[in-house]
Amino acid sequence: MVRIVHILFFSCLIVMMSGCARKQKEAKTTFQIFGNNLVNGTPMLGGIYLWAEPVGSGVFTKAVLDAEDSADIPFGTYNFHVVGFEGPNSFQGNRQCGSSVAPVVLDQATATVEMDLNYANCYLPKYSKLISEVVTPLDEYIFQLGLGTIIPGGSGAGVDGCQDGTVDQFGNVYCAGSTTSSLADTNGGGQDILILKIDRSGRLLWVKQFGSSASLPGDTTGADICHGVEVDENGFIYCAGSTSGSLGEANGGSSDVFLMKLSPEGELVWVTQLGASTKVTGGSNAGIDKCWDVAVDSLGNVYCTGETNGDMAETNGGSGKKDIIIVK
Repeated sequence: MVRIVHILFFSCLIVMMSGCARKQKEAKTTFQIFGNNLVNGTPMLGGIYLWAEPVGSGVFTKAVLDAEDSADIPFGTYNFHVVGFEGPNSFQGNRQCGSSVAPVVLDQATATVEMDLNYANCYLPKYSKLISEVVTPLDEYIFQLGLGTIIPGGSGAGVDGCQDGTVDQFGNVYCAGSTTSSLADTNGGGQDILILKIDRSGRLLWVKQFGSSASLPGDTTGADICHGVEVDENGFIYCAGSTSGSLGEANGGSSDVFLMKLSPEGELVWVTQLGASTKVTGGSNAGIDKCWDVAVDSLGNVYCTGETNGDMAETNGGSGKKDIIIVK
């Protein structure tokens, strides 16, 4: 928890109320954060940013830039939102994000606002938008997941690769492919699905590997590869690819198409495998079936395009050669 205190009549507040007094001219409060320890005593060396949102307006006004600044806010009822950077700048260390537990009425000389902050909130689209307002993107960068950028407890000693990438409305970059390493989970036995998210400054936000600990209906012992990735306007991520295993159901006989949806935090929402059970009436998924790309429309419908040498929807046109497939 962090406490943010606003004090009427004070434009500067250092440590306690040793600031500079002034006369009240209008119904405003002077808002200031004092102290910069937000979570478990961790200092926010890279700054603290606060936004005031009049309840029901959907308009976020940046109010406080860091622990040294203050800002006047008119009386009213607000939701408050905070982003803090643990590192010496916005590119290093974790971030902490959160909002006021309940709407706050500003109509008195003093008030206390309690914020519930955590790292996972920073993945949500609302906070991604706020972060994008205060983080200056790098003009150019090269990101490599090598020896210097490894998840604690992980290893990048295997073959790691991205097959596709996309960018969301806030400049975050998503890369999807496969890994034979144990980057973020113990490898499931072959090629594991790999998805990672990087912010617009080239900073790694998270890595998701569907390995031996993955919460899936099936298992990850086969060759599971995400060939295409897309993100919708709400920050949900879609992955389409192929598997020789049984991610969502029993394999159809060789390589099956799969589609997967993840939350903005990288947690599995659902997975659909066109295997032994999920198939077109009269069709067969016994061939080599793959999706190479994925798209999502404004209604949330998901599309994948790819190929099959089998009879997924009708008899193969080339006696076992590759046919086009489009899946909705």
